[in-house]
Parts: sequence; C-alpha cells; structure tokens
Amino acid sequence: MIKLLLVLPSVFLLFSGNNPNLLGDEWEKFHQSNIRDRWNVEIGDEISWSRVAGADGGAAGVIQSIQAGVPGKLLLRMEVRVDSHSLPGSGWWSDRRGGTGEYPAKIRIDYLDDRERKAFWTHGFLTNKNPNRLKNYTEIKKGEWTKVELEFDLGDHVFLRAIRFYGNGWSFEGAVRNMELVRK
Repeated sequence: MIKLLLVLPSVFLLFSGNNPNLLGDEWEKFHQSNIRDRWNVEIGDEISWSRVAGADGGAAGVIQSIQAGVPGKLLLRMEVRVDSHSLPGSGWWSDRRGGTGEYPAKIRIDYLDDRERKAFWTHGFLTNKNPNRLKNYTEIKKGEWTKVELEFDLGDHVFLRAIRFYGNGWSFEGAVRNMELVRK
C-alpha cells in the first residue's frame, strides 16, 4: 500500500507537469446541417474539413473536451489554411440576427465564466477583407499555411469545457495543424 502511494505522485508529475499544452490528441468529428450536403473531416498530421452545399449554412470540423480550470490569459498557437469559401465574408446572418460569423476556418472555445455561466469565445479566418460588420477574424492568404498566435483573456477563474476547430457557412474548405493552447 505504501509503495502504491509513493508511485502515484510520481506518475501524476510525469503526466501533468511536463506538457503545458492543454490540448490532447483525441478529436471527435462533428457536422451540423439542416439540408442534405456533402462534407468531410480528416484527422491526421493536420485536421482538415470541407463542406459543399447550396445557400444554407452548416458546419464541419472537430471538437475536443478540455475540462480544465485556467486563470488569466491563454495563448493559442497553430497553423491554419483556407482553401475555399463560397461566402464573400462572415455572412449576412450574423449582421442581421447577431452571431459570431460564418468562416471557412474558425475556433470556438466553450467555458464556464467566473460565475459558472456558460460562455464561448470565437475567432475566424478569411482570405479577403470582410464586407460584413464582424471583426473577430484574421485575414490570411488563400491556400497557404499561416502561423497564428492568438492571445486572449477569458477571466481570472474560468473552466474550459471544449475547443472546436471547424468551418461554417455554405461551402468551404480549411485545415489546422500544430495546435497548442497554453496558459500565458
């Protein structure tokens, strides 16, 4: 019994302290659509997604449960690529109805705020200047891997629930690789 108790703290230190990346290797594919569409998500050295549809929004990508309390600022590092997007920007829906935008590559972090209320943070990527009102995006070159570092502060006492990398809108194609989410 004593030997087991001595081994457990060393196992905990081995797996908890060496890697500051809050992201693991396990990803779950997801797809949302109200119409029949063609979609694909591939998980490997890179995570890629695509959707082909008419004039109706949908989403395809990956999600990972995080389940970690994190105080203060976070830094998300990754490489992102956008190959196609049928909308000219973040889409009219968000302008008229409120929303976070339809982007061919997008990040969403779900968390509980310091009052334990559900909240989320989003950021998208476009290959051109957005003609719509939203500003929660970064402009990147079409078809090229772009290294990105996004620093953000969700609050002093938040609990991360999940992260998604995906595309949403009508038709789109994008990818990410080398993702790292660390405490700042």
